[in-house]
Amino acid sequence: MKILILSQLDLLGDGLLKIPFLKALKEQCPNAHITYRSTKDKTVYKDLLEGLIKNYVDVVIDAKPLEKGEKLAFDVVFDTRRKNFFELFRIKFFSKTCLISSAYGWIFSSKRPKNFKKPDLLLDKLFHLLEAYFNRPIKKDLSIEIPNVYLEKAQELLPDGQKYILLAPGAGGRYKCWPLEKFINTALALSNHGIKIAFLLGPQETSWQENLKQQVPGSVFPLQEAESYDPLLSLAIAQRCEALLANDAGTAHLIAPSQKPLVVLFGPTNEKKFVPNSSVVKVLTSKTYGSTQTADIPEKVVINTLMGCLNS
Repeated sequence: MKILILSQLDLLGDGLLKIPFLKALKEQCPNAHITYRSTKDKTVYKDLLEGLIKNYVDVVIDAKPLEKGEKLAFDVVFDTRRKNFFELFRIKFFSKTCLISSAYGWIFSSKRPKNFKKPDLLLDKLFHLLEAYFNRPIKKDLSIEIPNVYLEKAQELLPDGQKYILLAPGAGGRYKCWPLEKFINTALALSNHGIKIAFLLGPQETSWQENLKQQVPGSVFPLQEAESYDPLLSLAIAQRCEALLANDAGTAHLIAPSQKPLVVLFGPTNEKKFVPNSSVVKVLTSKTYGSTQTADIPEKVVINTLMGCLNS
Protein backbone atom coordinates (compact mmCIF):
# COMPACT_ATOMS: atom_id res chain seq x y z
CA MET A 1 0.00 0.00 0.00
CA LYS A 2 1.21 3.49 -0.88
CA ILE A 3 0.06 6.35 1.35
CA LEU A 4 0.55 10.09 0.85
CA ILE A 5 0.18 12.72 3.58
CA LEU A 6 -0.23 16.30 2.38
CA SER A 7 0.62 19.32 4.53
CA GLN A 8 1.11 23.00 3.77
CA LEU A 9 4.21 23.44 5.95
CA ASP A 10 5.51 22.38 9.35
CA LEU A 11 7.27 24.58 11.88
CA LEU A 12 8.71 22.97 15.01
CA GLY A 13 5.45 23.03 16.99
CA ASP A 14 3.40 21.74 14.06
CA GLY A 15 5.82 18.93 13.42
CA LEU A 16 5.88 17.79 17.03
CA LEU A 17 2.10 17.88 17.31
CA LYS A 18 1.76 15.57 14.31
CA ILE A 19 4.17 12.83 15.44
CA PRO A 20 1.50 10.77 17.32
CA PHE A 21 -0.60 10.88 14.12
CA LEU A 22 2.30 9.56 12.03
CA LYS A 23 3.08 6.89 14.61
CA ALA A 24 -0.54 5.72 14.74
CA LEU A 25 -0.80 5.54 10.95
CA LYS A 26 2.34 3.40 10.74
CA GLU A 27 1.06 1.11 13.50
CA GLN A 28 -2.18 0.60 11.60
CA CYS A 29 -0.36 0.06 8.28
CA PRO A 30 3.06 -1.38 9.20
CA ASN A 31 3.86 -2.53 5.67
CA ALA A 32 2.73 0.62 3.89
CA HIS A 33 5.13 2.92 2.06
CA ILE A 34 4.35 6.39 3.49
CA THR A 35 5.29 9.65 1.77
CA TYR A 36 4.99 13.02 3.52
CA ARG A 37 4.80 16.09 1.28
CA SER A 38 4.59 19.76 2.17
CA THR A 39 3.07 21.81 -0.64
CA LYS A 40 3.58 25.44 0.44
CA ASP A 41 6.76 25.74 2.46
CA LYS A 42 9.41 23.70 4.22
CA THR A 43 8.74 20.99 6.78
CA VAL A 44 10.90 20.29 9.84
CA TYR A 45 10.62 16.59 8.98
CA LYS A 46 13.24 17.22 6.32
CA ASP A 47 15.85 18.42 8.80
CA LEU A 48 15.27 19.26 12.47
CA LEU A 49 12.85 16.42 13.27
CA GLU A 50 14.03 13.95 10.66
CA GLY A 51 15.33 11.57 13.32
CA LEU A 52 12.01 11.50 15.17
CA ILE A 53 9.90 10.36 12.23
CA LYS A 54 12.27 8.05 10.37
CA ASN A 55 10.46 4.96 11.71
CA TYR A 56 7.06 6.23 10.55
CA VAL A 57 7.68 7.92 7.20
CA ASP A 58 9.64 6.53 4.26
CA VAL A 59 9.99 9.64 2.09
CA VAL A 60 9.72 13.36 2.88
CA ILE A 61 9.15 15.79 -0.01
CA ASP A 62 9.82 19.39 0.91
CA ALA A 63 7.96 22.45 -0.37
CA LYS A 64 6.64 20.93 -3.61
CA PRO A 65 3.28 22.40 -4.71
CA LEU A 66 0.75 20.20 -6.44
CA GLU A 67 0.77 20.91 -10.15
CA LYS A 68 -2.38 21.29 -12.22
CA GLY A 69 -3.16 17.98 -13.80
CA GLU A 70 -0.85 16.08 -11.46
CA LYS A 71 -2.22 12.62 -10.74
CA LEU A 72 -1.32 11.16 -7.39
CA ALA A 73 -0.34 7.50 -7.70
CA PHE A 74 -1.23 6.50 -4.15
CA ASP A 75 -3.79 4.16 -2.65
CA VAL A 76 -4.71 6.65 0.08
CA VAL A 77 -4.16 10.40 0.41
CA PHE A 78 -4.53 12.00 3.84
CA ASP A 79 -4.84 15.73 3.20
CA THR A 80 -4.25 17.65 6.44
CA ARG A 81 -4.56 21.06 4.76
CA ARG A 82 -7.58 23.34 5.08
CA LYS A 83 -8.01 25.95 2.31
CA ASN A 84 -7.33 24.09 -0.91
CA PHE A 85 -10.71 23.74 -2.66
CA PHE A 86 -9.55 23.36 -6.28
CA GLU A 87 -6.69 21.01 -5.38
CA LEU A 88 -9.08 18.79 -3.44
CA PHE A 89 -11.45 18.84 -6.40
CA ARG A 90 -8.69 17.69 -8.75
CA ILE A 91 -7.49 14.95 -6.37
CA LYS A 92 -11.04 13.72 -5.88
CA PHE A 93 -12.01 13.51 -9.53
CA PHE A 94 -8.72 13.01 -11.42
CA SER A 95 -6.64 10.75 -9.15
CA LYS A 96 -7.69 7.17 -8.59
CA THR A 97 -7.20 7.25 -4.87
CA CYS A 98 -9.04 7.16 -1.56
CA LEU A 99 -8.99 10.77 -0.39
CA ILE A 100 -9.38 11.53 3.33
CA SER A 101 -9.92 15.21 4.10
CA SER A 102 -12.00 17.08 6.66
CA ALA A 103 -11.85 20.35 4.71
CA TYR A 104 -15.15 21.99 3.73
CA GLY A 105 -17.19 19.69 5.93
CA TRP A 106 -15.68 16.48 4.48
CA ILE A 107 -17.41 17.02 1.10
CA PHE A 108 -14.42 15.71 -0.87
CA SER A 109 -13.55 12.87 1.47
CA SER A 110 -14.04 9.27 0.34
CA LYS A 111 -14.81 8.32 3.94
CA ARG A 112 -16.12 10.23 6.95
CA PRO A 113 -15.95 9.55 10.70
CA LYS A 114 -18.99 8.34 12.58
CA ASN A 115 -20.68 10.73 15.03
CA PHE A 116 -18.46 13.57 13.88
CA LYS A 117 -18.05 16.52 16.20
CA LYS A 118 -15.51 19.18 15.23
CA PRO A 119 -12.67 19.07 17.77
CA ASP A 120 -10.59 22.01 19.01
CA LEU A 121 -7.21 20.31 19.21
CA LEU A 122 -5.14 19.90 16.07
CA LEU A 123 -4.13 16.37 17.09
CA ASP A 124 -7.76 15.36 17.51
CA LYS A 125 -8.49 16.70 14.02
CA LEU A 126 -5.70 14.57 12.61
CA PHE A 127 -6.94 11.47 14.42
CA HIS A 128 -10.40 12.07 12.95
CA LEU A 129 -8.79 11.49 9.56
CA LEU A 130 -7.50 8.12 10.75
CA GLU A 131 -10.83 7.20 12.34
CA ALA A 132 -12.63 8.07 9.12
CA TYR A 133 -10.41 5.80 7.06
CA PHE A 134 -10.21 2.86 9.46
CA ASN A 135 -13.82 3.24 10.64
CA ARG A 136 -12.93 2.86 14.33
CA PRO A 137 -11.32 4.81 17.17
CA ILE A 138 -7.53 4.96 17.03
CA LYS A 139 -5.47 5.05 20.23
CA LYS A 140 -3.09 7.98 20.76
CA ASP A 141 0.44 7.27 21.97
CA LEU A 142 2.01 10.58 23.04
CA SER A 143 5.40 9.16 23.98
CA ILE A 144 8.61 9.54 22.01
CA GLU A 145 11.39 6.98 22.39
CA ILE A 146 14.69 8.59 23.37
CA PRO A 147 17.92 6.73 22.50
CA ASN A 148 20.20 5.94 25.46
CA VAL A 149 22.97 8.20 24.18
CA TYR A 150 20.75 11.24 24.80
CA LEU A 151 19.58 10.01 28.21
CA GLU A 152 23.19 9.49 29.28
CA LYS A 153 24.21 12.94 28.06
CA ALA A 154 21.27 14.54 29.88
CA GLN A 155 22.31 12.81 33.11
CA GLU A 156 25.81 14.16 32.65
CA LEU A 157 24.45 17.69 32.17
CA LEU A 158 21.94 17.46 35.04
CA PRO A 159 23.52 15.06 37.57
CA ASP A 160 21.66 13.20 40.29
CA GLY A 161 21.34 14.78 43.73
CA GLN A 162 19.36 17.88 42.74
CA LYS A 163 15.76 18.75 42.03
CA TYR A 164 15.61 20.57 38.70
CA ILE A 165 12.96 22.78 37.14
CA LEU A 166 13.37 23.56 33.48
CA LEU A 167 12.50 27.07 32.27
CA ALA A 168 12.19 27.75 28.54
CA PRO A 169 11.78 31.53 28.16
CA GLY A 170 12.00 31.76 24.36
CA ALA A 171 9.57 31.59 21.45
CA GLY A 172 9.91 32.03 17.72
CA GLY A 173 7.26 34.74 17.93
CA ARG A 174 8.48 37.10 20.66
CA TYR A 175 4.93 38.45 21.07
CA LYS A 176 4.09 35.12 22.73
CA CYS A 177 6.85 35.42 25.35
CA TRP A 178 6.25 36.00 29.03
CA PRO A 179 8.72 38.78 29.98
CA LEU A 180 12.24 37.57 30.73
CA GLU A 181 12.19 39.55 33.98
CA LYS A 182 9.26 37.42 35.16
CA PHE A 183 11.12 34.23 34.31
CA ILE A 184 14.04 35.53 36.37
CA ASN A 185 11.80 36.38 39.35
CA THR A 186 10.17 32.96 39.11
CA ALA A 187 13.58 31.27 39.01
CA LEU A 188 14.73 33.17 42.10
CA ALA A 189 11.57 32.26 44.02
CA LEU A 190 12.01 28.58 43.15
CA SER A 191 15.71 28.69 44.05
CA ASN A 192 14.74 29.77 47.56
CA HIS A 193 13.11 26.35 47.94
CA GLY A 194 16.33 24.52 47.13
CA ILE A 195 15.45 23.90 43.47
CA LYS A 196 18.11 23.99 40.79
CA ILE A 197 17.11 26.07 37.75
CA ALA A 198 17.96 24.85 34.27
CA PHE A 199 17.33 27.25 31.40
CA LEU A 200 16.54 25.75 28.01
CA LEU A 201 17.79 28.35 25.53
CA GLY A 202 17.55 27.84 21.80
CA PRO A 203 19.97 29.31 19.25
CA GLN A 204 17.95 32.54 19.09
CA GLU A 205 18.22 33.06 22.87
CA THR A 206 21.94 32.48 23.47
CA SER A 207 22.46 36.21 23.99
CA TRP A 208 20.31 35.93 27.15
CA GLN A 209 22.65 33.46 28.83
CA GLU A 210 25.07 35.89 30.48
CA ASN A 211 22.29 38.04 31.94
CA LEU A 212 20.41 35.00 33.25
CA LYS A 213 23.59 33.55 34.76
CA GLN A 214 24.20 36.80 36.65
CA GLN A 215 20.58 37.27 37.73
CA VAL A 216 20.01 33.64 38.79
CA PRO A 217 23.17 32.40 40.56
CA GLY A 218 23.74 28.68 40.24
CA SER A 219 21.49 28.26 37.22
CA VAL A 220 22.64 25.92 34.45
CA PHE A 221 22.36 26.02 30.66
CA PRO A 222 22.53 22.41 29.43
CA LEU A 223 22.22 23.02 25.69
CA GLN A 224 24.97 25.63 25.72
CA GLU A 225 27.19 23.35 27.80
CA ALA A 226 26.57 20.50 25.37
CA GLU A 227 26.97 22.81 22.37
CA SER A 228 24.02 21.04 20.81
CA TYR A 229 20.43 21.95 19.92
CA ASP A 230 19.39 18.41 19.03
CA PRO A 231 15.63 18.06 19.79
CA LEU A 232 16.16 14.63 21.35
CA LEU A 233 18.69 16.08 23.78
CA SER A 234 16.19 18.77 24.82
CA LEU A 235 13.59 16.06 25.43
CA ALA A 236 16.05 13.98 27.45
CA ILE A 237 16.94 17.03 29.54
CA ALA A 238 13.23 17.62 30.23
CA GLN A 239 12.94 14.06 31.52
CA ARG A 240 15.57 14.84 34.16
CA CYS A 241 13.44 17.64 35.63
CA GLU A 242 10.62 17.68 38.18
CA ALA A 243 8.59 20.30 36.31
CA LEU A 244 8.76 22.42 33.15
CA LEU A 245 7.74 25.98 32.25
CA ALA A 246 7.43 27.26 28.68
CA ASN A 247 5.71 29.82 26.51
CA ASP A 248 3.24 28.73 23.86
CA ALA A 249 5.96 27.88 21.35
CA GLY A 250 7.71 25.02 19.63
CA THR A 251 9.80 24.32 22.72
CA ALA A 252 6.68 23.51 24.75
CA HIS A 253 5.73 20.86 22.18
CA LEU A 254 9.32 19.62 22.11
CA ILE A 255 9.51 18.90 25.85
CA ALA A 256 5.88 17.80 26.35
CA PRO A 257 6.51 14.12 25.40
CA SER A 258 8.74 13.84 28.48
CA GLN A 259 5.41 13.48 30.33
CA LYS A 260 6.78 15.60 33.17
CA PRO A 261 4.44 18.28 34.63
CA LEU A 262 4.46 21.10 32.07
CA VAL A 263 3.12 24.60 32.64
CA VAL A 264 2.44 26.47 29.38
CA LEU A 265 1.79 30.21 29.20
CA PHE A 266 -0.74 31.40 26.62
CA GLY A 267 -1.52 34.96 25.58
CA PRO A 268 -2.86 35.86 22.13
CA THR A 269 -3.06 32.30 20.80
CA ASN A 270 -5.80 29.69 21.20
CA GLU A 271 -4.92 27.36 24.05
CA LYS A 272 -7.73 24.94 23.11
CA LYS A 273 -6.14 24.39 19.71
CA PHE A 274 -2.43 24.52 20.48
CA VAL A 275 -2.07 22.87 23.90
CA PRO A 276 0.91 20.45 23.74
CA ASN A 277 0.53 16.67 23.61
CA SER A 278 0.92 15.76 27.28
CA SER A 279 -1.22 14.08 29.88
CA VAL A 280 0.26 16.32 32.60
CA VAL A 281 0.07 19.77 31.02
CA LYS A 282 -1.26 22.78 32.93
CA VAL A 283 -2.38 25.78 30.88
CA LEU A 284 -2.20 29.32 32.23
CA THR A 285 -3.78 31.90 29.94
CA SER A 286 -3.88 35.67 30.13
CA LYS A 287 -7.55 35.49 29.14
CA THR A 288 -8.22 34.52 32.77
CA TYR A 289 -7.07 38.04 33.65
CA GLY A 290 -9.00 39.83 30.91
CA SER A 291 -6.05 40.19 28.55
CA THR A 292 -4.54 38.74 25.40
CA GLN A 293 -0.99 39.62 26.48
CA THR A 294 1.10 36.83 27.97
CA ALA A 295 2.82 39.41 30.17
CA ASP A 296 -0.38 39.82 32.20
CA ILE A 297 -0.16 36.34 33.71
CA PRO A 298 0.89 37.00 37.34
CA GLU A 299 4.24 35.70 38.58
CA LYS A 300 2.66 34.43 41.79
CA VAL A 301 0.25 32.22 39.86
CA VAL A 302 3.08 30.70 37.83
CA ILE A 303 5.24 30.09 40.91
CA ASN A 304 2.37 28.50 42.84
CA THR A 305 1.48 26.29 39.89
CA LEU A 306 5.05 25.04 39.57
CA MET A 307 5.30 24.42 43.31
CA GLY A 308 2.03 22.52 43.10
CA CYS A 309 3.61 20.30 40.42
CA LEU A 310 6.45 19.47 42.82
CA ASN A 311 4.08 18.62 45.64
CA SER A 312 1.59 16.56 43.63
